[in-house]
Amino acid sequence: MIVFDQHLFKENRSMASLNLDDPIQAKILELYNYFEENYIGKEITTKIGRGRAVKLTTIRQNPLFQVNFWNIHSRLVNDLPRTTNSVESWHNSFGNMLKSHPLVYELVDSLRKEDKRVSDLLVK
Repeated sequence: MIVFDQHLFKENRSMASLNLDDPIQAKILELYNYFEENYIGKEITTKIGRGRAVKLTTIRQNPLFQVNFWNIHSRLVNDLPRTTNSVESWHNSFGNMLKSHPLVYELVDSLRKEDKRVSDLLVK
């Protein structure tokens, strides 16, 4: 868990002012909660200390999907593709070369042909 001091961040007052009787605003809050639970991490305010020395801190729980799992910043910095579209494109074209349910020998033969084709392209 990550611990933040409550004074470092402003309280999100815009979510508190939503009218939950309005179905659209209720859906907005539902979407916000979904992203907070799965991608950001829920905030929990806790008390630390005793008596007059009590200090409120906000703890953000770990999200379901860690930031390094879904964040593509490093891929952009390293000039790498953001998606796997090229792999999906290859898979689609390779699948179109085969009939719908090829025999194992036909599949192996097609894989050998594809390997040779790619090897020839790499040599050029």
